[in-house]
Amino acid sequence: WDGQKLSQFNIALSNTLGSPNALDAIDLENGDIVLGTVGKGIIQVDPEGQIVNIFDQDNILMNNTVLDLFLDDSGNVWAGLDYGISTIDLSSTFTTFQDNRGEIGSVYDSYQKDDLLYLGTNQGLYLKRKNEKGFELIAGTNGQVWFVEAIDGQVFCGHNNGTYLIEGNTATKICDRLGTWTVKKYSENTYIQGHYNGISFLKNVGGRLEALPMLSDFQHSSKFIEVDKDAEVWVGNEHKGVFRMTMNDSLTRASKVDNYTFEDESGITSSIFKFKDTLYYSTVNTIFQLREKEDLFSKDNKLNKLLKNQRRISGKMISDSRDHLWGFAEQGIVSIEPAGLSENYELDLIFVNQAFRNIAIGYENIQDLGTGEFLLGVANGYMKLDPSKTIGNYDEVAISIDAISVGAVDSSSVAVNKYSAGDFDFSRNNIAFNFSAPLHEKFLHVNYSYRLVGLSNNWSEWSTNAEASFKNLAFGDYIFEVKAKVGDHITDVATYNFSIGRPVYLSTMAVIGYFILFLLILYAVHLLNKRHHRRNLAENERALEMKNLEAEQEIIKLRNEKLEQDMANKNRELAVSTMSLIKKNEFLASIKDKLQDSENSQEVTSVLKKIDKETSEEDNWKFFKKAFSNADKDFFKKMKAKHPELTSNDLKLCAYLRLNLSSKEIAPLLNISVKSVEIKRYRLRKKMDLDRETNLTEYILSL
Repeated sequence: WDGQKLSQFNIALSNTLGSPNALDAIDLENGDIVLGTVGKGIIQVDPEGQIVNIFDQDNILMNNTVLDLFLDDSGNVWAGLDYGISTIDLSSTFTTFQDNRGEIGSVYDSYQKDDLLYLGTNQGLYLKRKNEKGFELIAGTNGQVWFVEAIDGQVFCGHNNGTYLIEGNTATKICDRLGTWTVKKYSENTYIQGHYNGISFLKNVGGRLEALPMLSDFQHSSKFIEVDKDAEVWVGNEHKGVFRMTMNDSLTRASKVDNYTFEDESGITSSIFKFKDTLYYSTVNTIFQLREKEDLFSKDNKLNKLLKNQRRISGKMISDSRDHLWGFAEQGIVSIEPAGLSENYELDLIFVNQAFRNIAIGYENIQDLGTGEFLLGVANGYMKLDPSKTIGNYDEVAISIDAISVGAVDSSSVAVNKYSAGDFDFSRNNIAFNFSAPLHEKFLHVNYSYRLVGLSNNWSEWSTNAEASFKNLAFGDYIFEVKAKVGDHITDVATYNFSIGRPVYLSTMAVIGYFILFLLILYAVHLLNKRHHRRNLAENERALEMKNLEAEQEIIKLRNEKLEQDMANKNRELAVSTMSLIKKNEFLASIKDKLQDSENSQEVTSVLKKIDKETSEEDNWKFFKKAFSNADKDFFKKMKAKHPELTSNDLKLCAYLRLNLSSKEIAPLLNISVKSVEIKRYRLRKKMDLDRETNLTEYILSL
């Protein structure tokens, strides 16, 4: 429009676009124009009219009808679609091809040569030409492609069914060994191949590559191969560790094989690689450096120390031609390069979350495209990244608490004012928070961590969940704190203060009532204890009296036993004395009888008198009475009290009978005959008025 009329310009662009209905357009600071169309999505055009980007349903938009466009302060283009809203970050360090329709599959390797981009995928080898939208499957390469790379100006393709040489869009099979993982240069005009089940060589003979036979004595999967300056071959195997081989001259077998194993490390997803002319072996946890002089792999090296805090998901490490080393962690891609002014290394983490990469672990890949960009193969396409560009200013990301709701158990929650401190009844002690940290980065998640001071001082684990809820909180004061992490940046903390009131049963009046009740209970317990104490005291006194009485009875019992013992001893003494007296009298009586039969001389008469004196009944009785009184002093009193008519002679006989003496034993004591004793016994029974059935001796013993 020149003020007077409209004239057509850039006819080539118009022909390319066709005749879309453009409902909106915005111009960018660099002079580009962004068009929102109906049917062809969003088209970015440079000032010369060349198409820069096309965003449509094939790659990013939810549909191709764009009703409105808006450019925000951050340079993001927002598109209001017929169905939904999309946002495009035109300044992003990433450009992506998202294979929503399964057009190419998962990308396992890539190589760019001039205007041709080769993609090795799980469906075959694809070719994409610059400025062309579609992909071309190179004929004959259907199947799994593991490797595509240029060596000595020739593009090799490692395929599930062998090795191919690629020229343009043509593939020529040069080796039919099953499964080619990789191809490396071995020496001038010779290349080494790693297969599913071993190693073989390719040799350039007259400008043509010929495949040599497989190594006969090495049948291990050879996914990673490195060749050192002495033409020794190093092979990494996930299950067997690292092999070091010296080849024979014909390259048909290994003349020497050394095996390095790592018992404390899992070899799954492990790899070997060269970086700064040094060989390394990498597992998911550790990087080992080869020390050639010591002939061992050591974990004491700079790379291992540099990566010790990175949570890598795979042991695979990739070294490119620019002395970049790449690794793969949960949060993103690890990039390592030598420091400019020292022998150390610099580490950079490009935040591309594993959820977006989602390639099979151990099959991660990244390729230097030679233009400052790197191509990262993912499970549904690929992305290009330029590490030289600024990857987001995450310091501007801030967190906010968006909504707060409280409620009772099993009832609907009610939203509350988030800008003022809350004071809630105990019946509404369930509270929920929603929070956010706005971030318009496709390949990066925002992670949140929170805590409720008053309940716990520990922060929760980082999570993408943007809400938190707490149930059945006790009464008291609380502070809810939440923070966000974007990449390696942690935001300031957002807070919300609130209080939960006391329940009715813990109100001030209730506490006073509880206190008074407690005092009453305490007083009642005191009275009961006092009563119980008194009762126990009385019972203790009675028990003590019973014990004293038992003790006295025991003492009396012991005394009685002692008396009985003494009585028994005295009875034994009396019995012994009595028997001795009886024996003496019998002996003297026998002597007397013999002397009376002899001559009646003066000496005999004197002896007889002496014997009569010794056997005198009166003397015997005095001796016996004294001993008997000691043993049974109350006997005579009992007998006199029971039978007062008894004479002293009767009492003598009773005493002898008390000792259970027979008539024969009593006779010498009374100095009478046995018959006279029987007569005395008879008379004694009469005086005691005993019947015929009563035994005299038993009766006297019973008294």
